[in-house]
This record gives sequence, structure tokens and C-alpha cells, in this order.
Amino acid sequence: MAKTGAELAAESLADLTERVYGLCGGHIQPIWDAVADTDASIIDTRDERAAVHGAHADAEVTGDLGVALVTAGPGFTNALTGIANASTFGTPLLIVTGYPPVPQFDRGALQSIPHRDMSEAVTVTDRTVYEADRVREYLFEAAAAALDERGPAVVEIPTDVLRATATRVRDRQVPTGPTDPAAPEDAIAGAADALRDADRPVAVLGRGSRDAAAEIRAFVESTAVPVLTTAGSKGVVPESNDYCVPGARGDAMGEADCYLLLGKRLDFTLGYGSPAVYGDATFVQVDVDADALRRNRTPDVAVRGTVPSVVSALTDRLDGPLGVPGWAEGLQTTHEDRAARLTERKTADDTPIHPYRVCGAIERAIDDDAIVICDGGDALSFGRVAIPTANPRGYLDPGPLGCLGVGLPFAIGASLAQRETDVVCFTGDGSLGFNLADLETAVRQEADVTIVVANNAAWNIERYDQLENYDREVGSELGHVAFDEVAAGLGADGVSVSDPAALDETVERAVETDGPVVVDVPVDTEAVSPDAANGLARVPEYQPLDAWDDAEREYRQG
Repeated sequence: MAKTGAELAAESLADLTERVYGLCGGHIQPIWDAVADTDASIIDTRDERAAVHGAHADAEVTGDLGVALVTAGPGFTNALTGIANASTFGTPLLIVTGYPPVPQFDRGALQSIPHRDMSEAVTVTDRTVYEADRVREYLFEAAAAALDERGPAVVEIPTDVLRATATRVRDRQVPTGPTDPAAPEDAIAGAADALRDADRPVAVLGRGSRDAAAEIRAFVESTAVPVLTTAGSKGVVPESNDYCVPGARGDAMGEADCYLLLGKRLDFTLGYGSPAVYGDATFVQVDVDADALRRNRTPDVAVRGTVPSVVSALTDRLDGPLGVPGWAEGLQTTHEDRAARLTERKTADDTPIHPYRVCGAIERAIDDDAIVICDGGDALSFGRVAIPTANPRGYLDPGPLGCLGVGLPFAIGASLAQRETDVVCFTGDGSLGFNLADLETAVRQEADVTIVVANNAAWNIERYDQLENYDREVGSELGHVAFDEVAAGLGADGVSVSDPAALDETVERAVETDGPVVVDVPVDTEAVSPDAANGLARVPEYQPLDAWDDAEREYRQG
């Protein structure tokens, strides 16, 4: 039986995913209608940004391909922020968009804008399908590229191609995952030698380590190498593990003489690997991405391969604890001391409520396998430090792009992909406003999410920066929004709590309640977040943080 381009596209998407995120529109209506006849579910949102963010979170928590379907013109430009954000994460996404019919090309058609010219800088591939026969071929090739190269891929299909009947379809095998290189034995041997020679080794985990939790935990138990997780790897080694020492990050980063980077780029979060920050320390970097191995600082030992296989090989080669006696134990003691001080702040019943107190309430309400999403400026800074998770794919935030507003759509996508798992989003009031209307999407899609809002009626990290560096506030204060009442208006449950004595019970009850619940917590506007105190909002010239920037200046002056 002959099929249209739209029918082939819909069947292809259903072969690639169980959920297609999107928003209907004329230029994609033929596919939209055809998807309804497949086994895939349509997750329809109120904004294309939320659709792509939702598909992004789906891919993050499952480790599979995320798929979004958006219409042409403004539908695509709305989606572009989510595409760019996924690019900085290295998340495999397939974005399918419509386009005006071919006979209307270059004539000023409705919603005609050069999609590919805008997106090619943040995608692994951009393709236009001109024949219905090749729809399936193009979609599968783009999906394979997204999985192999770890990033978003865009396929646009003109509406007349969607309506056309295919005559000679070139079928392709459904892509199932990345084809990663095997690490050379000599590189693994070099990495083992470097670690064996180190007095103070430390492992720094990035996003590429999330599927290596078992291997990394076995490695640290065998070698006693201290571990620092990052935003992309929280939960790979949980904070309950003796060798996970985030509270001693400053000591570890300042004193280590060998850094084992596992799926972690030398980006701004690691001071670009600058000698001003790390001196002549040895860097051993493991990554499947060749580009990651040549950015900012050439590692002393570069190992291109998957983190699970390389870590297993290193464990086999390294027999017994590494480093000088007392190195790991000293970091553990520092971490425990600082963790104890943080725990005091997470249990203090001061009023107005401190954001750390809200984080504590969330921590006590969730299980180890919960998915935690932090969004915002200040809220993210507090939450990233204070809300632990033991789920290797259980933490998401705005990422390297600093893309505020992802919290609610991330939570929706995560919940729909992992329906048996608690999903809690800790967000600022400003960030929640970006996609607030999609709370109704959460209701309609029966997403079981808890949204806890640290409500200080301000863009507070910028407000702090303005007061510190400009001596006045300009456009950083917001009006008070009663998010519990907004939630009720959008069909969700909402509650406000300003008494710290009632906070734990309120958050726990919200997590236990089925469906979306918003907990509005007025918090102390004068609370200074770690990122605010470190100068992140000030955007220093050479490095992201004031201390590193000072060190870089001194280093450059010789």
C-alpha cells in the first residue's frame, strides 16, 4: 500500500521513540495527524521551547533519543533555544520541522525563514527532504548522527513532500545507539602509569560518566581515589560514598597533582584547565569525543574511548590504593566537616526561610532514585550544592548555556519518561515564569511532578551583583506572584508555606501527592548564594569566578 511522506515520517518517529514532544501547526499537520495512528504518544505543549526541553529531559533520564516535532517559522525559532541548550549538553535529539511547499520557495511564503542557516551552528546535522521516497532514510540518518555525535539533529520537510505519495521507499535499519571507539591499550597503560605515579590523584566526573556508575564505584573502592562530581554527574558516585568529597572541592582542586577526567570537558567549570589554576599538575582525560580531548589544555594522557570500558581496564591494571597515605582521608574529613555545617543550615528554622532550608526539606522528602531538577540563578546555586541524589541520571539543571526556564518542561519530560520515579523541581520564581503556562501541560499529560519555588520576587543573583558592583538595583526586582494560586488556576494543586516548622511536612505531602503540585515558599531575599559570592554573575574577564580570575591575571603578568 502506497504511503505519504507524512505517514512514513510518523512511522519512523514511532520506531525511534515512545513519545513525540511538540506543538501542532499547519506546516506539520500531516505528520501530526499521522503520528496519532502510531504507537507513539504525542506530548503536546504550549510552547515549542517547552517541547524541545521536554524531549531533552526525556533523553537525559532514559539515555535514549529524544524527539520533538515543531512547525515552521516562529515554531522553529521558539524551538531554537532548546536546540542550542541540548547542543551544549551533548544530548541526542531529533527535531523534525515543517517548511513551506517547494513551489513557494523564495517567494515570501507564510512562516518562511531559513531554519538551517540559524541552527547549523548548534546541530550535528541539518537536512531538508525533497522527496517523499527518502523521508525514512533522512530521519534515520539524522537520528544516527544525533546518537553518534551526541547532539541535536534537525530535519525539515516541506509540506507538499509530506502530502506526496512515496513510490520507491529506501528503507533503513532503525539506529539503536552510538558506535563508539575502543580505547588503545597504550593509552590505557599511560593513564594507569600517570595515576600510579601521582601523590594526590583526584577523579572529576562529567556527563560522559553517567553510564559508568558501577565501574567508577568499583574503581574508587579499589584505588581510594577521591571523587568530585559535577552538575552533569551527580549521583554517579553518591555523597554517601566515603570517596565522594564535594565538600572538599576547593582543597582537592588546589592540592591535587593528577586529575583523572572521566567524560568531563575542560570548560569554564574547571577553569579551562589553565596553569594559573592547576600549575603543572598532570591531566588524564577520558572521553569518546575527540574534540573534548583537544580543547583548552592538551592532556598529558588522552584516552579516547567509553568511560565504562576505560575505567574497568584501569581498575584491572591498578592494584590497591593510590596516592600518599592520608590524602583521601584528609579530604574526607574536610568534606564531612563542611557537610555537617551545611546540614545545620538545611535544618535551621530561621524566618524568613533560607533557600538551604528549602533544599533540606526536599532532600528529606525524596528517595535515593528521585530525579531532581534545579533551575534559576540563586535557586540553582543553592540546590546544586545542597540537594543530593544517588541516581546517575537523576539530576538536571540549565547546563553550560545557563538556560533558565528549563525546570518545569524538564520535569514534565522526566516524569513522562520515568513514571515510577519521583520528580522534584527546585526553581526560582523568575525561572518558573519562562514556561509557567506549561503547568497546564503537566496537568493534561498527568505528569507527577513537584515544583518547589524559592520565591524572593527578584532576579536575585543579578540583584546582588548590581548592589555589589553598581551600587543600585535596576530591573532586578519582580512583583510578588502567588504561585500556589496560579497553579490552581492552571488546574494543578498549589500550596504556600512561610512557616519553617511546616515546611518539611508540606514538601513531603506534595511529593506523595499524584499529579503536579506547586509549593510556593517565600524565601530570604538577602540570602547570598555560592555563585553570587564567587562573582559568577559579574562575568570576570578571564575566568568565571573571581578567585580564578585573580590567579589568571597574576599568571599572565608573569
